[in-house]
Amino acid sequence: MGRKIGVFLLTVLFALSVTFMGYAFWSIRSRTDNVLTMASYKAQIVETYELPAHVNPSESVEKKVHVKNEGTVDILVRVSVKKEFGIRDADGRLQVQEGLDPDMIRITFNSRLWEQREDGWFYYKEILHAGETTKEPLMEAYTLSAEAGNAYKSKDAEIIISLESVQADREAASVWNVSMEELGIVFPEAAASEKTTVTYLGRTQGFTTNTKNTDLFAAFKNLTPGCGRTQKILVENKSTEAVEIFLRAEQSGQEKMSAEQALLVRRLLTEYAQVEITENGRLLYQGAVCGAGTTGQGSTSMQQDISLGKFAAGHGRTLIVNLHLSPEMDNRFQKLTGKVTWIFSALGEDGTVTEMKVPVTGDGTRIMMWAALFAASGLAAAIAVWAEQRDRRKEYENFKNDD
Repeated sequence: MGRKIGVFLLTVLFALSVTFMGYAFWSIRSRTDNVLTMASYKAQIVETYELPAHVNPSESVEKKVHVKNEGTVDILVRVSVKKEFGIRDADGRLQVQEGLDPDMIRITFNSRLWEQREDGWFYYKEILHAGETTKEPLMEAYTLSAEAGNAYKSKDAEIIISLESVQADREAASVWNVSMEELGIVFPEAAASEKTTVTYLGRTQGFTTNTKNTDLFAAFKNLTPGCGRTQKILVENKSTEAVEIFLRAEQSGQEKMSAEQALLVRRLLTEYAQVEITENGRLLYQGAVCGAGTTGQGSTSMQQDISLGKFAAGHGRTLIVNLHLSPEMDNRFQKLTGKVTWIFSALGEDGTVTEMKVPVTGDGTRIMMWAALFAASGLAAAIAVWAEQRDRRKEYENFKNDD
């Protein structure tokens, strides 16, 4: 019986050893927290003006009109000016009177930094940067013409300033059927986004990034509805083994957020923010940043592992991540921050070492495995020897008793 137990244990352990030798898969995972921030988009007219009790013909009244960018993104602005005469009703609304010429209100407009085009709008001829106010006002005063006769006595007047703005971009002014060149605006060269790298170093060290806070989305900040951004991410294998690298995403927890804000962030990441990930023209994923999408093989989700391909030792590939935000987003999404955790994993199989040398990595995974197997084998052998000796003693004792 002892022989059978020993032989059985040795057989099982041998089978396990062969299994580990041929099919010892392993997996390494690493998480990187990435941030998408929505811009605050707001511009307003700033006036320096005190409403006079009355204005006499030829009298000049100070009225300075600026535009201030109170958002977090650069913008282009244009304003329209409308002049009216009339009588105010009990609610303070001006009831315009026909027959009164609004051009009796004379305004000298700034022509250095403002240009009135054929459409009647006044265009600011510089980019209005976040937090800044126009360098010079559109106007500084108005005057009631000396030609204004008795028909204008006791009448009220209004100068109505309307503002439009658009996020500054090379083609931004095209929505107004005008080009940046026509306005004399030179759009600066886009600053090169910070190069981000994800490096697989081996089973012991796992993955590392070249960014201090592991945020791979350096270009995905200050976003506005309808905008698009591009980020390059270098993924490289600096280990001594060939591996297959995977990527998936999950929404990170965020503190100090109301239930409404949490819902908006979820919609941002699972619906409005869409990414396309390609490598050398090959589509790896297209869909929500943290939701449903497709790959070259069919429907999937960014929350499932997506293969980036097999990486030979010492080789890398550059991922192109294109982000686009839906133009349907409203003002509720301003100033939101969406956090996404990208999880990289490397999958390998024993026997894929590409360098014929023992890597000095401090990795004890296989050493411990083989040590455990040898120890177990030794124990099984010891049990078998003990059982064999016990059976022989019994046989000897039985033999003596028979005598």
